[in-house]
Amino acid sequence: MTRKRERLELSRDESDAEEDQDDEEAREERTQICRAIDWKRRHFFVACMVVALFLMVKLEFSYSELFGKNILAFLVLFTVLDLILEQLLTRLLMSEALLVSPILGAIVTTEFIMTMGADDFQHFIVAYFTQTAIVVASRSYLGPWLEKLEAVAQRLMISKSLQHPQLAKMAKSHLVRQLNW
Repeated sequence: MTRKRERLELSRDESDAEEDQDDEEAREERTQICRAIDWKRRHFFVACMVVALFLMVKLEFSYSELFGKNILAFLVLFTVLDLILEQLLTRLLMSEALLVSPILGAIVTTEFIMTMGADDFQHFIVAYFTQTAIVVASRSYLGPWLEKLEAVAQRLMISKSLQHPQLAKMAKSHLVRQLNW
């Protein structure tokens, strides 16, 4: 009878220790997830503030005399800069389209408001249609071309990384992250 009690007590001690270890691992995992989410929120806030500052500078510049006289050149330049900023935000900084969408909405709205910095109505109409043509061309031709370029660059990186074991491990994790995205 006493041996049965001892076995029962020993089995309880081992199972309690395993449960405590599982609870500790679960708490640690939850803590790491909370830290990652907090970091992402802070990162998003900082990115929004930087983009807002950039857009404010663009708006202030759009009401200058220099912009009014050379509106077409500046709209083309700013559209190219916005495409680069969009790719930078989407691909490198945020990696999530839902987080970048409100920022891109602010950029498009700012671009439209910038056309109002034209000297007269005729310049406004020309700037508006030019900007619309640039957006249509960039979404129709430039977007698919950039996607093909990105696919070629990824294949090149993967083929080069397979030659080096450490780089192969990094490329595999990046590819898995892209597929999950």
